[in-house]
Amino acid sequence: MAWPGAGGWLRVALLAALAAALAASAFDFAVSEGLVDRAVRLESATGGHAHAAADAAGKALAVPEPFGRKTQRGGLVVAELVYGAGVAFLLAGAAAVLGPGTRRPRRPRRFLLTTIGAFTFASLVLPAVTYPPLPPGAETLRGISERQLLYLGLLALGVAGAAGAAFSLGRPLLRRPERLALATAVLAGTVAVALFGFPGDPLAAPYPDPALLDRFRAAAIGSQALFWAVLAAAAWWLMRPRPAAR
Repeated sequence: MAWPGAGGWLRVALLAALAAALAASAFDFAVSEGLVDRAVRLESATGGHAHAAADAAGKALAVPEPFGRKTQRGGLVVAELVYGAGVAFLLAGAAAVLGPGTRRPRRPRRFLLTTIGAFTFASLVLPAVTYPPLPPGAETLRGISERQLLYLGLLALGVAGAAGAAFSLGRPLLRRPERLALATAVLAGTVAVALFGFPGDPLAAPYPDPALLDRFRAAAIGSQALFWAVLAAAAWWLMRPRPAAR
């Protein structure tokens, strides 16, 4: 299969990302949103006493949220689509810049899947094992700005680890089992650095419903995993070899 041009890469990435975003949105509506509603009700119930005490003491109550749950659900779909478009442009850019320098330029499908795997490792695996998502009402000892900086650091670490693994797989002087073992060791070392080299982020207080916390985290990670899985499957199908026209 010939190496696609920049426009071909972008077309494939955008269509695959659209399918992935719609699949993740459907999963969120079917699974995640119910857990978010439960977390919001739990937050309101456990926060009611605090609001009453603040009112009795003459303190100002918290400002209500500007967007209701219906608006947030619509924003969820928009966010998934915007995220998918961003991923598509990153994939197309990586293919256009890095692809021509690969040793096997006639295997674009393998290159694309490898790139998607690298992005999945950096944006899903490392954050999931280090700083798992939190439902409404759960607070940690670190502020949102610090958590965002740590997440960016994890992204950089994940990209470096995935690049190191890809370089290990391409070492021509090593046999295939040795290359696989070296790449696995690089990825495992990256996870170890994320777990033990980055600071922890414990909850500021025990969550009132530990089972709900675990289910929310599983659903949030599952939604991201579905996004990347559908993205890879759709991209693989879109780049399938087509019979030559007669």
